[in-house]
Amino acid sequence: TGVWSDWAGFQYTDEGSVSGVSGDADLDYYTSAVLTSDLPFLDVQTSDWFYKDVLRLYRKQLMNGISADEFAPYAGAVRAAPITILYRLDGFTAFKDVTGSIWYTDAVLWAKQAGIAMGTNDYFYPNRVISREELCVFLYRYADYRSYDVTKRADLSKYTDESDVADWALSEVEWAVAMDLLDGTTDTMLSPTANVSRADLAVMIDRFMTVYDVS
Repeated sequence: TGVWSDWAGFQYTDEGSVSGVSGDADLDYYTSAVLTSDLPFLDVQTSDWFYKDVLRLYRKQLMNGISADEFAPYAGAVRAAPITILYRLDGFTAFKDVTGSIWYTDAVLWAKQAGIAMGTNDYFYPNRVISREELCVFLYRYADYRSYDVTKRADLSKYTDESDVADWALSEVEWAVAMDLLDGTTDTMLSPTANVSRADLAVMIDRFMTVYDVS
């Protein structure tokens, strides 16, 4: 079952041989998670804490892998990634006939016009890994842009690093925590400036879609 139409295996030193493959190989190196997965990514298993979130975004064509069979869940999510997902969530797709267009060009231009991504001194830094507080700001601005209720706020005093939240992101982080979009990295640490992984991004976007009933 699953997405595989042909066998898949990983070669390593062991007894056994496969026609056309040099050296020893073992085709028992499967995981049930890969073989039963509805995703084509070898690095995302059904037992992963982010599996259902990645699956939902992939099925809705909101988030892709970095290759046909690799999602790279623990790699850092660049700033262009959430903007592109929100752009697609808003019903837009990139223009396939725009010569020289980078994969995130249309999305970033849309986000600037919508007031979701303001940039710094006329620079957006699309390939810089996004921080947790930056992602909260993007999500908050998108929710406000869509006229969703963004009035809830959480008390962050239980987090010992509350003061690490930037002034420009404080209200948005309070909202994200109140809406259960953002968890602490521990019971007492919020880690607002920590990098967001691609798995984290999928989870937060999926939570956002669930909270606001975005189909």
